[in-house]
Amino acid sequence: MPGTWLTERPFDEVIHDLAFIVPKIGSQWFTDARWLQRKDVSIGEVTLYDWATLSQGSETVVGIAVVAIDFKGGRASEAQAESDAGTQVESHLYNIPLLITKSGNSIQSEPIVGIIGRDFSGYVYDATGTRAFAAALFGAVKAGKRLYSKRGYFGFNSAGPGLPDSQVRTAVTEDRDTTNTITMVDSSQVIKVYRRLQPGLSPDIEISKGLDGAGFQNFPRPLGYGVYSEGQGVTCPAFFIQEFIENEGDAWDILCEDALRFLKRRVEELSSQGDDRGAASVDSCGKAFDSRESRLGVVTAGLHSASSGVDEERFTPEIMGSEDVAGLINNIFCAIPITMEELRRASRRSDLLEKNFNRHEVWKEKKTILACLRQAEEVLASSQGLGMKIRIHGDLHLGQFLQVRRNESYDFVVIDFEGEPLRPVCERLRKSSPLRDVAGMLRSFDYSGYSAAFRMDDSPDEKRHLMEIAREWGRQAGQKFLEGYLEAIHGSHSFLLPKNPRDFQLLLLCFKLEKALYEIRYELRNRPRWVNIAIQGTLDSIDEIRSSLHCGA
Repeated sequence: MPGTWLTERPFDEVIHDLAFIVPKIGSQWFTDARWLQRKDVSIGEVTLYDWATLSQGSETVVGIAVVAIDFKGGRASEAQAESDAGTQVESHLYNIPLLITKSGNSIQSEPIVGIIGRDFSGYVYDATGTRAFAAALFGAVKAGKRLYSKRGYFGFNSAGPGLPDSQVRTAVTEDRDTTNTITMVDSSQVIKVYRRLQPGLSPDIEISKGLDGAGFQNFPRPLGYGVYSEGQGVTCPAFFIQEFIENEGDAWDILCEDALRFLKRRVEELSSQGDDRGAASVDSCGKAFDSRESRLGVVTAGLHSASSGVDEERFTPEIMGSEDVAGLINNIFCAIPITMEELRRASRRSDLLEKNFNRHEVWKEKKTILACLRQAEEVLASSQGLGMKIRIHGDLHLGQFLQVRRNESYDFVVIDFEGEPLRPVCERLRKSSPLRDVAGMLRSFDYSGYSAAFRMDDSPDEKRHLMEIAREWGRQAGQKFLEGYLEAIHGSHSFLLPKNPRDFQLLLLCFKLEKALYEIRYELRNRPRWVNIAIQGTLDSIDEIRSSLHCGA
């Protein structure tokens, strides 16, 4: 049951009671919210920090609450985590659009607070999936409104034509495991509510506007956005409106189904061979692929080509130099002990983690690993050309592609240019080698194969062999992607990549290792049952680097 607030105010003034209403929401509502994604901490105090009225009528009020949430047991940032492994209290601001209605209004979701007034009764809802909120936000964007609050203001801007002039008919919030809330409006627009308010430019908004100007076709067009500011020129991205693109689902679901069908066929083949498992080659993986993997590579190449051609200083390509290599290797250096410590703590709580954590001697060879990474740094720093740094996607994986139907064939569009959610905004805005995105996709193909294997019910012995096949499936799917990418970017945009094949491979492997280490920390905090995939990816990347350099063998 929701908490209840008693007030003597009339309905048209009840928004002024938000400072009293917000604490009535209760910490459990925030804990259960998928967008919070802080499973490693507990929620302390929840208070109203700021607010503004977006729209007001006789029966409904739409407001935007800026809520301060105190967390216990977490870390303020990845950067701080790398320098301080201790536990502390942290506080962050969150964007909570609220709809206040009188009783009798039909809202699909459950109320989060009840209100009993002197002459009315009503409820408070999360506004994000409501028509009233969508209509109010669209109106504010089209009008270029600035709504002043106690501490600052909310500003709204148009980014292109496409917002409706007529009344909003439908608004449906997607059930997605993301740090934002996504609402589809009239099957034509998508509203993205950035829940955590962080100062700085939005990579999502900035890159979308840049790609739109560059003529890139395979992404949703930006329509408008809103920011929160406390003044002094510092703003926090709060809302983003894009066109909705009719699609057949994301590439993750589609590729996982492809992998599952293939694995089931291979299990049947293995069963018919009896004990002669040695004859069961995974080479037939190649037969499981159609042009999807290659097309994903082509679209990724198109994304990088378009980004490098945006006529703005923040997009201008820069040479990838030795200082960038040093930064990459240093990031890995810092991540290894942090990741190992988080794994050790987690392993005390999980027998499965303990088994996986200790089964590979590489974790006991830290000095050898670090020496190998130093060698990699020396090799790359002496290169005659490592390509360019550009504005990249920053968190590219199969879930960031939607399959669309065009001219009786399929294609893919890429979405969500926010970057990795655990990293500070300043890092997500930096230019980087396109190979960072490529590495993310290769890791995602690995995930898809293992995910399919997890869905199959087999004995432990069968499961081990199945994992080998799944691993090879992911490797070969990634290879098809890479072939499509290189073929598409060859020519006028080949300058973006390292010239020497050895440098290309080594730099890509380093980015894969960096990504896999990040994945371990992400999975431990958000999806613990997936962490073994990231652990295996880390071990594989280390082994590949060592093999490439012939070090520590």
